[in-house]
Amino acid sequence: MIFRAADVLTASEPSWTALFTRPSPRRLAPLVGVSKFAVGRLIAHLGTALALRPRRRFRTDTVLIVDGRHRGIGPVIPHAGGDSRDSPRCCGREGRPSWGDLSGCQSLPIACRSQLRFFPGGTSVDILLIAGLWLDGSAWDDVVPELTALGHRPMPLTLPGQGDGTTSATLDDQLAAVLAAVDAAPGKPLVVGHSVAASLAWSAADARPEKVAKVVLVGGFPAADGRAYADYFAIEGGVMPFPGWGSFEGADSADLDQETRDRIASAAVPVPESVARGVVRLADARRFDVPVVLVCPEVTPDQAKEWIAAGESPDLARATHLEYVDLDSGHWPMTTRPRDLARVLAEAASS
Repeated sequence: MIFRAADVLTASEPSWTALFTRPSPRRLAPLVGVSKFAVGRLIAHLGTALALRPRRRFRTDTVLIVDGRHRGIGPVIPHAGGDSRDSPRCCGREGRPSWGDLSGCQSLPIACRSQLRFFPGGTSVDILLIAGLWLDGSAWDDVVPELTALGHRPMPLTLPGQGDGTTSATLDDQLAAVLAAVDAAPGKPLVVGHSVAASLAWSAADARPEKVAKVVLVGGFPAADGRAYADYFAIEGGVMPFPGWGSFEGADSADLDQETRDRIASAAVPVPESVARGVVRLADARRFDVPVVLVCPEVTPDQAKEWIAAGESPDLARATHLEYVDLDSGHWPMTTRPRDLARVLAEAASS
């Protein structure tokens, strides 16, 4: 459920409304024992982490408050008693909220007055976004705000050798970066791999089958154990440069206008040879029990099923839980259909 109001966050119980009226940092400051200026800085720097990181012990009526810039004061639980375990304070260390008794509050101030949202407790999910060849984390710029608005925590990754300024990165370095993000997530993240990065997402499921909640593959099949990661295009001077649009004519690029093509090509980051020619290693059979969603942009789900049945992806053929989603776009839906892609990812995270 989502409730919106200009100044008041309402809910099913009328008695709740008194907790959310007349918000201001000045009113919040005495409750948390700091100045109103400190409250403003806290909101600016830690708001997203506090507002969008529910803890498992929250009751199902948890309320999270955010504004249009994805900031907020933290998780808020309406209550009548003084159970300090359920009463958050908007302060903490290293982005982690501390907890105190707010049971005596007649009204709970909130710092943001616009676009307030009510999210049922426990629905927010970390979504790791891994773009394919030649792309860095900015490839997801149009998807991130859509996912955030849907109540999730998108985490676009810029991989070693693809936008971080290094040219000597290896495939192992890229996988290590993905696993570090998986390990850093407070819960079980949804791992999204676009195009050839489907192999990185699947490798994360192999390395952390107990930690990855689900894998979403957008326009790509994961490479099998022992296969090269991306041995597709020519290597020049130790890197694999973007080969030009001639290699992607047809359904891959049919929805890209010339301006978008020029923008993607000009921003393309040459991929280090040691990444492209790196060998995929998979070892843990538990990866087959990790749920998989295969998003089919430039092909139909029926075509994807035929290719898997024909042996194009031995690993997906063995996946216990495999779902197909049709997305009518070219190979770069994060550019041409960001809102639709975000909805697909949000549904995958929520199911």
